[in-house]
Amino acid sequence: MVLIRSYLTYVCTFLFDVVFASGSVAGVYYAKNVFNASPTELGLLSLIMACVYVVGSFVSGRLSDRWGRRGNIVVACLLNSLALLAAPHTGRLGHLFVVLAACSLAQSFFWPAIEADISDHSTPAELPRRLGRFNVAWSLGIMAGSLGAGWLGQYVGFEFVFRMAAVVALLALLAYAFRVFVPELG
Repeated sequence: MVLIRSYLTYVCTFLFDVVFASGSVAGVYYAKNVFNASPTELGLLSLIMACVYVVGSFVSGRLSDRWGRRGNIVVACLLNSLALLAAPHTGRLGHLFVVLAACSLAQSFFWPAIEADISDHSTPAELPRRLGRFNVAWSLGIMAGSLGAGWLGQYVGFEFVFRMAAVVALLALLAYAFRVFVPELG
């Protein structure tokens, strides 16, 4: 049985990962070409983003269990949008690092909550198929966001990529919000 709510969850996931990939591509470009970041600084940026994501996932997973899934997903989408809107206004490389770390924190709030939400609304028989579709959605989001950000950045500018990603984060929130109010229909 095809469930509308499930597909809206996949749309939300796809959009959220378009945002993360777009912000990452634009952030690295900005670090290198606006702030003249060295290869070591770019590696440090990736390290910081990964560390924030790992630590944030432990904290947000527990919060998701206490608050419910919705709170984490709302925080993730809003934090990502605000951070990406701030990114083109950073005046120093360190400020950009903080903004991109906030994007990683947003990602850490999203993933545990959305996966748990899928699990909460699936039977044991449905869970493998739904998690498989979830994995396809986020993989396609990373691919589309990376390619789209590179293309838009080249032809329109990376400031636009940051703004576009911020709007898409709000669209992900809208998809999730709409999903909450749609009944489970076949």
